[in-house]
Amino acid sequence: MKYKMAAPSNAELHLPAHTSQCLPQAMSDTENDSITAQFAAIAASQCLRTGSQEYWTARRAFIANAVNTGFSQNFGYDDSDLRAWQGLCSTVGIDSDELPNIRACKEALANVHANIIDLVDAANGRTTCRTFPSAKACAMYTRQTGKFYPKDEAKENPLLRRFLVEVF
Repeated sequence: MKYKMAAPSNAELHLPAHTSQCLPQAMSDTENDSITAQFAAIAASQCLRTGSQEYWTARRAFIANAVNTGFSQNFGYDDSDLRAWQGLCSTVGIDSDELPNIRACKEALANVHANIIDLVDAANGRTTCRTFPSAKACAMYTRQTGKFYPKDEAKENPLLRRFLVEVF
């Protein structure tokens, strides 16, 4: 089941209060888009100058909120939930029907590297996430695309933490 993500408040995005009329419209027009495309629509509607401090602050807050919401809706937080692990496996293209327990899922994911934002986008869209042969390749992709997720946010969810890679 696909969930509609609630628009974060202006305070969460660190935007001036006068912009509140634009956010719900920007979100509803882009709800099926990727997380980064959703933020791009919001940034454009708010006239945030790409590269400005205000832009990066709002982008970081939006991505953290979108990933946290999407990840918890798709996979949850419980690292002892077999269905959550099987869902993660399925999202990265591993046949979860062959994985009868959490240990098997963890072993199957041991050498799988995926960008966290792409993982949530794939789960939201019920598609398969792009994976990389190494953490280094995933980190390079993350730097090239600018699809960064705040590390401190990932550490709060044991399932999400599994996909952390050292980017810099």
